[in-house]
Amino acid sequence: MKKHLLNLALFCGICFSAIAQDTAERSFFQLGLAPEYLPEDFNTFIFGDNTQVRKAPSLKGERIALLAAGTPVQVLEHDTAMLTLNGRKAAWQRIRWSGGEGWVWGALLAQASSQRGQQLFLLGCTQGGIKKTIRNEINVFQYTLKVLEAGSIKGQYEFKDLMHYESEIVSFAISNSRGLPDVDQVVEFHLAGACCGCGSESHYVLWSKGQFQALPTLSTSGEMGMGDAELYFFPADKAELEQHDNQRYKFMLSYMLEAPAKPAIIYYKESGYADEDGVSVQVNFKKMIFDGKSWKKPVFK
Repeated sequence: MKKHLLNLALFCGICFSAIAQDTAERSFFQLGLAPEYLPEDFNTFIFGDNTQVRKAPSLKGERIALLAAGTPVQVLEHDTAMLTLNGRKAAWQRIRWSGGEGWVWGALLAQASSQRGQQLFLLGCTQGGIKKTIRNEINVFQYTLKVLEAGSIKGQYEFKDLMHYESEIVSFAISNSRGLPDVDQVVEFHLAGACCGCGSESHYVLWSKGQFQALPTLSTSGEMGMGDAELYFFPADKAELEQHDNQRYKFMLSYMLEAPAKPAIIYYKESGYADEDGVSVQVNFKKMIFDGKSWKKPVFK
């Protein structure tokens, strides 16, 4: 996948596979950014804490139940009326749970979920806003990742100021440690414009011993034959790297195999441009730096 990712990144931004995966090793989801409603027959979970279920799709509707985060539900339909709270616009959705049926505001439902052992990971978006740039104003959203165990929230992480372009591809994945010691899960959240020059950003968060550790955000851009791509390689990627004939990947594999006893995360940056004389590519990579509190990108001289 990384070979495909790099080839596209240099000249037209990043694209992500539409193939959904859900295995013991990895859960993968392709999402819409802050959708106004979830599809019918979608099985998900209550995301909001103490979510009110109403008899009718309105804030004036009679309250018939109070559901805790992590309650499994099935989406039955959505209402045409929209409600905007905290900058987040979403429709009312009729749901079914073990205790009956009713209406909830759609933003209080999880967009993605993954059961990892005894822990349930939920991804939702309940906040939005406007961010001013030099050229215009862009809609931004805040996603929240929650970890629940036995009905209690064990951890929470905020993906802030995710920008909404005219079109985008959003993917979310949770994988086992990927070869990192003392790490339980590796969370990925990717956002890419589905057009040349839109760019992308990738967020990685490590879940370890009941706490989240964020890696620096990666960005990729590409337009008019020029581009830059940033990637992370994890120890478990060695098997995938071995399948590539590309010499750059062979150097990467050798570098990882020569790593010390404690496996490392490799930060990889590729810059290139294309003209009538061909393609020119510059590659740099180093081990990520952890100072005991946070991760930092290495500096290339």
